[in-house]
Amino acid sequence: LLSRRAEPITRYQWNEGQTDRGITVNTSGIYSVTASESNCRYIDSFDVSIINPRTDIDDTIVCGFDPIQINIDDRAEDILWNTSETTEEITVSDPGLYLVSYRIDSCRFDDEAFVSFAEIPAIEIEGDSIICEGSPVQLTVVDNSNATISNFSWSTGTNSNSIQVLQPGSYSVQATSDSGCVDITEIEMSFIPNIPVNNIEDTLLCKDSRLVVD
Repeated sequence: LLSRRAEPITRYQWNEGQTDRGITVNTSGIYSVTASESNCRYIDSFDVSIINPRTDIDDTIVCGFDPIQINIDDRAEDILWNTSETTEEITVSDPGLYLVSYRIDSCRFDDEAFVSFAEIPAIEIEGDSIICEGSPVQLTVVDNSNATISNFSWSTGTNSNSIQVLQPGSYSVQATSDSGCVDITEIEMSFIPNIPVNNIEDTLLCKDSRLVVD
């Protein structure tokens, strides 16, 4: 809040257009005010710098269990994390709430983030990879992790955990856990057409003779 307190002045004109005695600003810049009373005018200006952190730490879900780094503004000073660390960046390998307090110039900031780790799905497709003409093959997704799967998405557009296929080609499926972690796998299907066989009549063969079928 910027304020021009000269008395008994009653008329104010700010360069932003306001006519109140005081204004609230939220952007950096030069603010000037003209105060007048009778034939007297007073002009003053203020150079305002708004300091905002360049980086905020946010709640994070990590897919997998590899450590991650979280960091704050590189202008920060007098840093203190609730882990007792005093650096701009810390390595997080355990789930939990991380708090940090720091200063930029004369402004003090506090931030926090909750970090959790989630298992990544580990899926595979079960089913025959060969399609015999006229006989559909069922492909089913099996998850070998402890993740809770919330959605399946096949390349065919199906969203169930299994599909039936009649055509050769590549079929892929994506599994998404309730934590938003993703795994993708695919299978290549081949095709065997039916082989036409002429009608064969009952035939008596003598020993060591051959029957040709075409």
